Amino acid sequence: MKLTIKDFSKEIPTNVDELVTMSDKIWKLGSLAEIKEKISPELFEIHVGANIIGNWQGDGWLSILHYQRDLVPYIYPFLKKLNLTEMAEKFSDILSLFSENCNVQAILFSEETQAKIEELEDITTSDWNLSAKGEGFASVLNMIQL
Repeated sequence: MKLTIKDFSKEIPTNVDELVTMSDKIWKLGSLAEIKEKISPELFEIHVGANIIGNWQGDGWLSILHYQRDLVPYIYPFLKKLNLTEMAEKFSDILSLFSENCNVQAILFSEETQAKIEELEDITTSDWNLSAKGEGFASVLNMIQL
């Protein structure tokens, strides 16, 4: 049986602090691949979403693409699930610049990629910045409430 929210939190998280505390407990299970095997699909989506937003708030999309590559395969589906279509399409446009055996560094820091990342940053800010609803985590907190 896979672990659920109740295994990590006495009550359903209703704010950012509770969400982060729960996510920190989940990280103790191991890598993202190990976590995916141990927790429910719904909790995995919440955990991934919280980490996508948290990492974006910390350092932006470039940092996620560069340092958080384990999250990258889950970003497009997460954005689509939340009906953040424009954000999902901009993210997909960026991913299309990469091929299987490419020089990630060279592509990440190319003018074309930087321009696309800047476009993505611009549309992300209103939903996920710290002054947005739920300190930017409203979409993930809403997933929990459903």
